[in-house]
Amino acid sequence: MDDYYSFGELSGEFVRLCPGVSEDEDGEYPTEHDFPDLYLILFVDGLPEDSEILFALKSRPDRFKLLREDRYEED
Repeated sequence: MDDYYSFGELSGEFVRLCPGVSEDEDGEYPTEHDFPDLYLILFVDGLPEDSEILFALKSRPDRFKLLREDRYEED
């Protein structure tokens, strides 16, 4: 169950689709401990406010739910 799909870096944006359950030598565990019941999790990093990917995700609240947003200020 450790499979994940990465769309690589697109103009600094990184998109990764992962299963909600991961597995290692100790057994299965939630990929995100705060959200143990999710089947799939989509991680996106490096998205600017005007990102087309971000716009597409936000335009489909029936399909995608924002679970957490971490913003980092650039130095």
